Amino acid sequence: MKNVGVVYGKEMKDALRDPRTLLLMIIFPLIINPVMILFIGKMSKSEEQQIKSTRVVVALQRGAELSDLRAVLSSEPNLEVIESANPEADVNSKRATAGIQVPAGASELLRQGKAVKLIVVFDGTREISRHARDLSEEGIKKFGEKTTSKALTDRGQPADLARLVTAERKDAASASRQAGYLLGVFLPYILTIGVANGVTSTAIDVTSGEKDRSTLETVLVSSAGRSDILVGKLLAVVTTGFVAVLSSALSMALMFLGGGMLFGAEAKGVSMSVSPGALTGVVLLSIPLAVLFSAVLMALGCFAKSAKEGQTQAVYVQMVLIFAGISTLVKQTEPTAQSFMVPVLGTALAQRELLMGEFHPQHLIMAVLCSSVLAVVAIFVAVRLFGNEQVMFRSK
Repeated sequence: MKNVGVVYGKEMKDALRDPRTLLLMIIFPLIINPVMILFIGKMSKSEEQQIKSTRVVVALQRGAELSDLRAVLSSEPNLEVIESANPEADVNSKRATAGIQVPAGASELLRQGKAVKLIVVFDGTREISRHARDLSEEGIKKFGEKTTSKALTDRGQPADLARLVTAERKDAASASRQAGYLLGVFLPYILTIGVANGVTSTAIDVTSGEKDRSTLETVLVSSAGRSDILVGKLLAVVTTGFVAVLSSALSMALMFLGGGMLFGAEAKGVSMSVSPGALTGVVLLSIPLAVLFSAVLMALGCFAKSAKEGQTQAVYVQMVLIFAGISTLVKQTEPTAQSFMVPVLGTALAQRELLMGEFHPQHLIMAVLCSSVLAVVAIFVAVRLFGNEQVMFRSK
C-alpha cells in the first residue's frame, strides 16, 4: 500500500501541474458550464418574452360573418385580425402569422344549432406561427362557449348547462419531488459528462503520455510492483474524475437553489429545495462510473502506441458516453428493472429517483453492481496490458 500511495502522490502532483487537468476538473464544470447554461436559459427566456410581445396577424376567412369570433380574437393583446380569401396562402406567404378557415354558411349552421368545424392554419416551422395558433385556438374556444351559452338561452335553457362538468388540475407531487424531478432531468447527464472530461486527460497522460516522454521505463524499474503502479495511477485518475463530479454537482446545486434559473417558466411556483442526503447519494453513485471510465481509458492508453493515438481512442469513448448521457435526458417513461442494469443509464435513473425522494434499494444495487462488475473487468484488462511489455513497448 505504501508503494501505491507514493505512485498516487506522484501522479496527483503531475496532474495538478497540468493546466488542462485543472481546466477540465475544476474551471470548466464549476465556472464555464454554469455560465453557458445561464446564457442559454437567458436567451430562451428572452426569446419567449419577445414572441409573446410580438404582434401576430390572424387571417379570418372572408365572408364568414362570425362577428363574435372576430371580436373575441381582436380582444387578445398583440393580435390583429384581417379578412382573407385564402388563409392558407396568406400563412405560406407570411402575410399572416396564422389563419382560420371557416366553412360556407357557418353562421346559419350555428343559428340552427348545428356543429361547425373551424380549421386553424399555421406554419409549424415558425415559433411565432405556433404562438398565433395557440391564441387562435383559445379565441375559438371562447367563441364556442359564448355561442353555446347563447343557443341554450334562446331555447329557454340555463347557459351553464353546457358546463355541467369542468376539470381542474392538481399536481399530487410535493414541492420537493417536483424540484427533484427538474434537477434529475439534467444533473445525471452533466455529472456523466463531468466524469468523462475529468478522467480523460489524466488517464491518457499516465499511460501513453509517459511512453512519449520516455519516463515509463523509470517508473517500472522502481521497487514498486506493476500492480501497485497501476493502482496508484488508477486512483489518481479516479480522483480527478470525482473532483470534476463534485465541481459539477456544486455548481448545479447552487444555481438550482438560487432560484431555478435553469428551468425558466417550468420552475415557477416550485420550491427550489433538494435534500443534502439525496445530493450526496447522487455524487456517490458517480464513483463506480468514474472507476469504470478510468479503467477503460487506462486500458486504451496502455494499448496505444502514443499519446496521440490514445487521445484518438479516448474521443471514441467520449462519444459513446455522450450518446449514453443523451439517453438519460430522453428517458421519461417509467423505467423497468432491466433499465437499471444498463451502464450509465442505470446510474442516471437511480440518481433521478434519489433526487425525487424515492429510495429503492434494489435499483441502487443493480446500478452500482453493473458499473462495479464492468469496472473490475476493465481493471483486470488494464493490469494485464500494463504487465505485458510487448504491448507497453511495442514498436510505433
